[in-house]
Amino acid sequence: MFKSILLLTLIFGSTNSALAVSTTKVTKYSCSRVDAKISSIHSKMRSGYSAQQGERLRDDERSLKKLRDKCKKKKYPTSE
Repeated sequence: MFKSILLLTLIFGSTNSALAVSTTKVTKYSCSRVDAKISSIHSKMRSGYSAQQGERLRDDERSLKKLRDKCKKKKYPTSE
C-alpha cells in the first residue's frame, strides 16, 4: 500500500511541472525571467542533488525550455 502511494506521488509530482507549461498562457510577464530560472536550476544541478531532486530539476528544466521556445515563437524576451 505504501509503495503504491509513493509511486502515485512521484508520478503526479513529476508531471505537475510539465503540465504547468502546457496550461500556462504565454505572456510577456511569464517569459520575462525564464533564462534566469533555467540558470538557477543549472546552478542547483552543479551543486549536487539526490536522485529524486535530480528528476524534479530535470522536469523543471524541460518545462522551462518548452516555455522558452513558446516565448521565442511569439518573439517575447526571455531575460530582463
